[in-house]
Amino acid sequence: MTLSRARWSLLASVFVLAAVYFITGRLGLLLAIPPGYATAVWPASGVALAALLLYGYRLWPGIWLGSFMVNIAVSFDGSSSQTILKSLTIATSVGIGASLQALLGAYLINRFMNVKSGLVHSREVMGFLGLGGPVSCLLSATWGVTTLWLLNLISNTEYPFSWINWWIGDAIGVIVFLPIVYTFFGRPAEIWQWRKKPVAIPLILATAAVIAFFIVASEAEQKRIETEFAQRVKIVADSLEKKWISYIDVLHSVHGLILSTGDLNGYVFHSFVRHSLSRTQGIQALSWNPQVYQHQRDAFETKMRENGYVDFKITERSDAGDLIKAGSRSRYVVVQYIEPFRGNEKAQGYDVYSNPIRQKAMDVARDSGKLAATARIDLVQGTRSQAGILVLLPVYHTDIVLDRIEDRRNNLHGYVVGVFRMGDVLSAAMEGLKIEYSTTYLIDATAAEQDEVLTAFRVSDQGIGELLPLNEAIPVENKLSWSSEIAIGNRNWRLLVTPTPKYFSENRSWAAWWVLAGGLILTGLLGSFLLIITGREILEGKRIKELASLNEELNNEVTKRHEIENSLREANECLNELATVDHLTGVYNRRYIQECAKRIDAEMHRYDQHYSIILFDIDNFKLVNDRFGHDVGDLALREIARKIENQLRETDCLGRWGGEEFLIIAKQTSLNECTDFAQRLRLAICEKPLEQVGIVSISIGVASNDGTLTLEETIKQADQGLYLAKRNGRNCVAYI
Repeated sequence: MTLSRARWSLLASVFVLAAVYFITGRLGLLLAIPPGYATAVWPASGVALAALLLYGYRLWPGIWLGSFMVNIAVSFDGSSSQTILKSLTIATSVGIGASLQALLGAYLINRFMNVKSGLVHSREVMGFLGLGGPVSCLLSATWGVTTLWLLNLISNTEYPFSWINWWIGDAIGVIVFLPIVYTFFGRPAEIWQWRKKPVAIPLILATAAVIAFFIVASEAEQKRIETEFAQRVKIVADSLEKKWISYIDVLHSVHGLILSTGDLNGYVFHSFVRHSLSRTQGIQALSWNPQVYQHQRDAFETKMRENGYVDFKITERSDAGDLIKAGSRSRYVVVQYIEPFRGNEKAQGYDVYSNPIRQKAMDVARDSGKLAATARIDLVQGTRSQAGILVLLPVYHTDIVLDRIEDRRNNLHGYVVGVFRMGDVLSAAMEGLKIEYSTTYLIDATAAEQDEVLTAFRVSDQGIGELLPLNEAIPVENKLSWSSEIAIGNRNWRLLVTPTPKYFSENRSWAAWWVLAGGLILTGLLGSFLLIITGREILEGKRIKELASLNEELNNEVTKRHEIENSLREANECLNELATVDHLTGVYNRRYIQECAKRIDAEMHRYDQHYSIILFDIDNFKLVNDRFGHDVGDLALREIARKIENQLRETDCLGRWGGEEFLIIAKQTSLNECTDFAQRLRLAICEKPLEQVGIVSISIGVASNDGTLTLEETIKQADQGLYLAKRNGRNCVAYI
């Protein structure tokens, strides 16, 4: 049961790898340069190598199967048993080459590199990408291109380019996509998973940017090809239109000859027309075709025989296609004179009106009074290798403009007819204007069940122009095909020019391909650099952990020392507080306030400054202690100290002088300012009752020193002021 599960697991893994290879291969073909499959990157090669490195050599059949499916999907030809066999041979052989390449790359990397270490050293990174990419990819490129060469799919001259393109595509696919796959599935996981952000994301973004640039460059290149092709084809269209203008001018000149000549004969017609034919290439023949009624037939045939055309008779084609004497009908339109006569002898005497296609065009020309053209016909004097048309210009017995159809029908004299073999017409228009690797079609698009090809002109890959037989002239359009409408009398023609696949390869610049290849090479170098940098970071991290382990004991000792130092600092702070702060009120004690006073007095003498002293005590504080107890008295002292502190400036110093007496040192304060300040302090105390005590008051003595007194004298003056305030009734401010 365990063995069966293992086999199913292996089989599932093989099919998963084949599917992933197929998908990435198709994605790589999206970047191919049309019309072939030359691509600058083959992501499937990186995926295949990563699969064998991560999950073992046993998965190689998945690589062969994926490659086989890609090649079958792209180039399978089922037109014959021979092409089917060739397609299967190519797909099988290329798949073998892809599998051998992945196996070789995995073997070389496992043999010479320690992949399990996580590739943290520069040498390991370069060996990992170098052996897996440029080195192992030599095998697939040689195998695959040689297969194509042996099957005559590429020539000797194409072999080097095909090989270098194959090798570059596979190598870039490994260098770019192997690191990306490893950041998601590589082992050890803690190393490769950490590399997702610093390696995979930059590589993915860089690859996307390169592909975006490639798409822009490819679109620009495609637009250039389309523009150049359209410009070249437009010249052909213009040449064809100019040819038809010259042909129509010739028909009108013959029309003028008919009207100006009372009794036209063959010599006059020959003399006039031969000059036009010599100047205009592409016209098969020009003829004068008068309308002959049944009662005029015998006289008309007799006159033509008397004028030297001894075998002249009005003819038509039989059902078998042979020329026979025309049957009896009300009227005929007969080829009376035709030039050049040699080669067109069979056409003389032919009743053009006997053919339904010609008849339809002649009726249109007669009724409209304008030039008309027939649909595609087989010429009496021609071969079936080329289609022909007739262009008919009606001639009336009068040169007066006839507005009504009835008048045109009653006055019809005949038709000036131009006979054209369409292959010759198109060849003449394209003389010197051949577009290499293309096929030009002239199509009759006039309303019918389907368009008819009048002629087709192909320029082979060797640059040789040739007319296609009508049975091979089947229009095949692609996205670069160009068409133009041409109106010829009552019919609309369409000139269609379609390039062959060779046109794309011969006229395409490889700039877009080099943009892609160069950009992806730089992306691969970026990946190598990022792997090296992250490897160094990982090594640094390991060193840091080792140092952390070695320094752990020292850190513990430092922690203990810090604990001891903190204890000493707390003890010092406690001692300092005991030495400077009054424990009851929380303000400075007498010793520290005296030190502050000495320091301020020294600053006064040094910087020529002044200061003031405020000395106050609580009125009748003994009564508070006697009445409420010392606990409440202590609470009152603390509350009064807090209220006084709230009124002080940052530069003022407050301390307990003794018992219920407090001293304040006010820097840069004159006697008047100090007196005002003392009044605010007094009011702050007496305006609001104290908790549990009620309203209390303070008496304040102030003194100011501008440098004329000593510190002791200043304090003494403040003390005298305090006694004066007591004598003045308490709750007041006094100074000496």
